[in-house]
Amino acid sequence: MDHAGKRQVLGWLMADPHATARGVPGVRGQVSGTDVFAYLQEFVGMLRQLGRPGLVIVLDELDEIRHLRRDWRQNAWANLRDLTDRVGRNVEGLYVVLAGTPDVFRGPRSVQELEPLAQRLDEPTIDSAHPNFAGRNCPCSL
Repeated sequence: MDHAGKRQVLGWLMADPHATARGVPGVRGQVSGTDVFAYLQEFVGMLRQLGRPGLVIVLDELDEIRHLRRDWRQNAWANLRDLTDRVGRNVEGLYVVLAGTPDVFRGPRSVQELEPLAQRLDEPTIDSAHPNFAGRNCPCSL
């Protein structure tokens, strides 16, 4: 790969909106559900070697999961549980932000449908007068 190609790939990895990785020789195939975490781990490791502290993934609009049919919703909650488990112990420098309304975390059709996920995301002080802003969940009003 020539110097210009390397700069394009590096720019793409650093989120340059004008860079693309299309057409890079040797890049082909898809990342499947069984190997996505290995790819994430390698990708974060590569970013850290480039001097970046890591990667933040923001999963916004989690409310959309609540509108899925039950079997798809259960699958989505299970995927979030797997993500929280693996990020917490396997990938240094990878951070995940889950963004949604309080209905995503409490009530019907919420993460409460999958008890292990509800336990991992629970923050007992979230509804109190003095929430723990250093906890896993941080209340935010816009």
